[in-house]
Amino acid sequence: MSLRRLGISNPDPNTDTLIYTSDGNYLVSVLVTNGSGQLGSATVYIDPLSSGVVADRVYIVKNIQIEASNSLEVHKFAINDTDKIYISGSREGFSFLAEGIEQTDLIAYSPKELLPFTISGTSHTLIFDNIDRLLNFTNASPITVDIPTNAGNPAPVGSRFYLTSTQASVTITASPGVTLRKNSLYSATSSGANAVIQLIKTGTNEYLLFGDLALV
Repeated sequence: MSLRRLGISNPDPNTDTLIYTSDGNYLVSVLVTNGSGQLGSATVYIDPLSSGVVADRVYIVKNIQIEASNSLEVHKFAINDTDKIYISGSREGFSFLAEGIEQTDLIAYSPKELLPFTISGTSHTLIFDNIDRLLNFTNASPITVDIPTNAGNPAPVGSRFYLTSTQASVTITASPGVTLRKNSLYSATSSGANAVIQLIKTGTNEYLLFGDLALV
């Protein structure tokens, strides 16, 4: 399987622009560059099966802020035959490069039920059973969630963890030996009650954090 350039675009500001219509199954990444000279934001989403229905859109990133003259590679995502990838930037000078690796064994996209995992305490360490679950914290005090090393939680690379709290913010910490990556404009704390944040395991001891995070 070789890397293939799927599309490149310098869209008009604040305009949803089609960058690629899939002709197969791909694992995709999009590199976003803010060449505007000013702080701006970017959005990347999938239109599954080219439905054209707004409610069907799957947002990979939405209005994520990128500093001037900086680039951001969004986390890898799967697309299937006839899916469309749309992008938009808030300012003139944004560029988007989509690349993908063809996958012959991808299961066709379908929405997945996300089962809740309720936690009443104020601290938690991720465990294997948390994979693909919505960790729903109910305590009124601020919540802290620690990411253990791969030895403590041998989750496969690509595993996702979803986190929210009904009453407080959620802060993510990383155990020694674990690298936590995120947009530098944002903290590792959710923006407050009912905000949803997500972790993706991108390496043996590496995680990417994104979602409804509080600004630094």
